[in-house]
Amino acid sequence: MVHKIKISFVILGLLVAIFLLPFALDWRSPFLFFIRSWALKALIALPTILILSQAWILRKSTPRQRALKILSSLAILVAVLVLACTLALEARFHWVRSQVLHTDPHELEKVGRHIIVGYRSLAEVRELVRIRGVGGVFVSSWNVRGRNVAQLRQEIESLQHMRKEQNLPPLFIATDQEGGVVSRLSPPLPHQPALSVIVKRYSDMAQLKRAVRKYGKRQAEGLSKVGVNLNFAPVVDL
Repeated sequence: MVHKIKISFVILGLLVAIFLLPFALDWRSPFLFFIRSWALKALIALPTILILSQAWILRKSTPRQRALKILSSLAILVAVLVLACTLALEARFHWVRSQVLHTDPHELEKVGRHIIVGYRSLAEVRELVRIRGVGGVFVSSWNVRGRNVAQLRQEIESLQHMRKEQNLPPLFIATDQEGGVVSRLSPPLPHQPALSVIVKRYSDMAQLKRAVRKYGKRQAEGLSKVGVNLNFAPVVDL
């Protein structure tokens, strides 16, 4: 009975390690962005616990328990691989980040002018602007939570002021304010319905054109108030 429990525990540990391995190989993928705040801790803590627990079982197992030893050794191997991949990927990220932050600003600007980045930390994006590492920033919903129009505009103007002092063109300040469910800056900007809703209201083409122009003008005026100069509203979806 005890042997069966140990076998079940070892198999469970092996399955957990196998489950974690794909995340360890690509845990900085943009698709994992929303879980990244705790993913690193989990990808270090869980494999470490697995390694220690499986090593304990391996040590306590008898020479006759061949299957248990093989499974336990395999679980340890996979857990070590998970831990090694996680730490290697994290070390590489920090090494590349350091290389970028210490690159000659004039050389970095040649590449940075083509890059628009999203951000969570204003301090980090200010540093990228200072070293001329970006040509624009993407403002999304987490950048505006708890902020009003004046506060958001002040943040953006502080970034643009840095560009002006560098004698560089203004930053692209981008967002995705399409209307409807895709309204990254609402609030603080007023929420508008999806453009398709406006289109359905009018059968007369002249009235529809006026309504769409009014819709676009209202959207543009709101974005202009916070300093946004590039909106990724859709033209066509592929």
